[in-house]
Amino acid sequence: MAKDTKQRLLASALDLFSSQWYETASVADICRNAGVSNGVFYRYFKNKQEIFSVLLDHFLDEFSTEMHSVSGSSLSERLESFIRLIIEVGERLRPWVTVFREGQYRFPQYEKRLRRLYLEALERVYERKVTESEYLCIVSGLRFISTRSLYDKLEFSPNAARRIILDGLFDGTLREGLFVKMPEIPYFYREDELPESRRKLLETGIKLFGRRGYHPVSIYEIVHDAGFAVGTFYTHFTGKQAFLEEIVDLIGRTARHSITAHLAPELNRLEREIQGYWLFLQLFLQHPEFYQIVREAEFVVKDSVSRYYRKFQEGYRRHMLEAKLPLKDERDVNTCVSFLMGIAHYLGIEVIFSREIVRIEDRLQEIAGFLVDGIPR
Repeated sequence: MAKDTKQRLLASALDLFSSQWYETASVADICRNAGVSNGVFYRYFKNKQEIFSVLLDHFLDEFSTEMHSVSGSSLSERLESFIRLIIEVGERLRPWVTVFREGQYRFPQYEKRLRRLYLEALERVYERKVTESEYLCIVSGLRFISTRSLYDKLEFSPNAARRIILDGLFDGTLREGLFVKMPEIPYFYREDELPESRRKLLETGIKLFGRRGYHPVSIYEIVHDAGFAVGTFYTHFTGKQAFLEEIVDLIGRTARHSITAHLAPELNRLEREIQGYWLFLQLFLQHPEFYQIVREAEFVVKDSVSRYYRKFQEGYRRHMLEAKLPLKDERDVNTCVSFLMGIAHYLGIEVIFSREIVRIEDRLQEIAGFLVDGIPR
């Protein structure tokens, strides 16, 4: 009976954490959803964080089991098995994946554990040690593809992903001078954001959300720090969530505009990609709060974050078609675009948050080599 009660609480927590987000699901909500009293909860768990951690640990156990089922007699077959498993696990364990994505953001030790599982699986695929740059290039692209498939319903080609990894995607070499220092970048406002009070509120919100997170910051604190009355806030925004949505849009526009404005002219497609990564990292190193806000916003205003990525995707797609790469259909295009966006996304995490990468230029040079020649055995 006690075991059944504990499982009911865990099932209730999974249901709530995967349909809401961590901050908005309380112990009382979990108990109400499970049909037990609040007092019963504390017989099994110390607090909300502990039951959340139990769910994260369970997902990692399940994921480890799945990764051990990679099979194939050749590198190509094992890699295809690895790719399909990553996508299928996301679909099969969607509630767990949703909870884990927030967990790895809130508790970085879980991202490190997941990273080890991916690395171990990839070394079984290649039957050798895999370098940090190889790991980043392969797993970043595949994780992003899996996420976009799961939450944005985009269709991908596992075969196209395998070809990118084994054979590369671009021709050419890198010229000197791609890694230029980016000047301080101003926010890129729309016409309807030009009133000084609106701009000041948005910039204050970015500072506060970036420093303390979305949930702890109140509207009163935002207007107080901006030097306005609460009524001024509601002149421009319907509420705190709408305010965050506009901040995510502003960050996306600023990033896209600044990268486009600073890309050197007459670059080949490989150089454009690598300098684009460099400029992306330089901007977010200037403003690490941008990355912090967008990552948290994934669990608060999901539609806005989907739009944020979709806007980047549209630009990528246009450049892919202009480059006349040998892409057969829309699934191939989606695969290539999301693979490249995934490298940028996880590069950002490793540079800005994990601090795993010291010499960014060296890592980008290695990634450029993989995008030309692939990663063979």
